[in-house]
Amino acid sequence: MERVDPFKFPAGSTLKKFENTIFEVGEHRFRPTRILSENWYNNQRKGEFEGENVGTGEAVIVKLRVETDPFLLSKEEQEQTVRRSLEVFRRECRVFEKASPSGYTPRYITHTELEQDDKFEFPSGYLGILVLAKYYTNKYPDIVTDATRKGNIVESEMPELIEQFEDMAVRRQGIKHGGGAPVDIEFDTQSRRLYMVDPFNMEEIEPHEADLADLGELRAVKRHLTKYGFK
Repeated sequence: MERVDPFKFPAGSTLKKFENTIFEVGEHRFRPTRILSENWYNNQRKGEFEGENVGTGEAVIVKLRVETDPFLLSKEEQEQTVRRSLEVFRRECRVFEKASPSGYTPRYITHTELEQDDKFEFPSGYLGILVLAKYYTNKYPDIVTDATRKGNIVESEMPELIEQFEDMAVRRQGIKHGGGAPVDIEFDTQSRRLYMVDPFNMEEIEPHEADLADLGELRAVKRHLTKYGFK
């Protein structure tokens, strides 16, 4: 039996069975091929899969948002929970779609909201599906501490990557990184680009060019990189 990573599957997995199931999203058909992570929160299971576009063969990431049986909730609590969960899902889709042209987030492909059928644990509950282009990333803390390892950032790349942060074209799309130290920034080992992949650390703002108001974030990044010997 395959060992389950408790960090990636803290509440076990009920969604793994949907590996190789085909989901129709608008005009497209997507097949999740390998589950990457799953967690449960607020009466919802969130699963992330590697997958493919059945029609084109393009490698994708498929994110499922699945309502679970609300048997412990009152009707009012269930309605509030569903409303909040859908708001969060719609915001996640919106920020990825808005930021996609910047080149600093995984490319948005499509999303949809459906009802679960009887293959799921709560038929008629909501099912949200978000599809992004496949990305090949390492977590930012691993990048700076393991900088000399094969596949991670090498010292000669750091000036260019700092310039990427200074540009951070997501601002021109109306999105910015919302944290202090960029612990949710990831590094795509194929394109050699920095990515924002966590929608909860993306803020929706008025579109603008990087200016003095963004310097705090940029200086925090530079301090963090300099700490590890990168200039």
